[in-house]
Amino acid sequence: MDRSWRGAGNDMPLALLAAAAHPRPEVRRRIARTLDALIEASGALHSEEQVRRVLARQLGNPGGPYHLAAAREVAVRVLRLAFAGERRRRQWVYIEDCRPPTRCDAFFINRLLRVVPLKQARYTGCPCPLDSACRFDGGRVITRLQEFGGPGPWLRAICRRADGFLLRISGDLPLRADRIEVRILRTGCPLEFGMSRETGGRVLELRAQTPEEIIRFSAWQARGEALLLVDGPRWTGPKAWVVVGLRDFEGDETEFPTVAGRPRAEAWLERLPGRPLQLSRSVRVAILRWLLPPCDWLDDECLEKLNETFSRIGSPR
Repeated sequence: MDRSWRGAGNDMPLALLAAAAHPRPEVRRRIARTLDALIEASGALHSEEQVRRVLARQLGNPGGPYHLAAAREVAVRVLRLAFAGERRRRQWVYIEDCRPPTRCDAFFINRLLRVVPLKQARYTGCPCPLDSACRFDGGRVITRLQEFGGPGPWLRAICRRADGFLLRISGDLPLRADRIEVRILRTGCPLEFGMSRETGGRVLELRAQTPEEIIRFSAWQARGEALLLVDGPRWTGPKAWVVVGLRDFEGDETEFPTVAGRPRAEAWLERLPGRPLQLSRSVRVAILRWLLPPCDWLDDECLEKLNETFSRIGSPR
């Protein structure tokens, strides 16, 4: 089966967010255990309580909405991960924009949990470890946590019987490439359709007109298959994707369920030392139901679960 449109990434940023704020307690605990075991196995230098006390002295009581406390939990694990292991004696972490009631806008913290405000940060050695510090942007973490559970891109998929089938997808399309790949979600089988896109990129039309295309499209509807649309192979950046759930219908037209994912870099965390984390498929499926994941998460099990979800409720949210 052709899976060349997928890549490989680091699940650590999304795992850190999910361990602090996933709406299902059992999922939060499971991911938290995975992260905490990784921290301990890496040679944790400080306990959770030690790191929390330092952050409380520097940042105050998070209080307020849940996402402020959740962002603090993310920061605790980032610091423990950054300072785990004997080889990181010169490691620093730069923490910025943690929102009120913080005592300062930004500061550096080293592996001994010594805090240096940004205005006082000086280092005379060469090379300077502050230049390569792990960066944690608290403001962006809070923004990301506020996004979860909100509505995704507005999309409508209308299918009409018109000399075959015309599938018209309109709205906030995340797909950016001129050439878009269309596949069966469950199998990854590539498809060829007549395709057109209106000026501005807000409408995409797929046509099944030949007898062979019409027969195949009717069979996919009868089986309740789903279509996966991704940015084409010439697009070098992270791929966006749209999934459309097909259903058999009576009459001249119907609306199909849709869901979309945008390419997004988790820019709130940079240069975190250590090996990349790869979550198990079952954990990825749990996060998939909570937020829109990157395209490279759409492996066989995630595709199967997403297809099952379309069959039940029409959307993974």
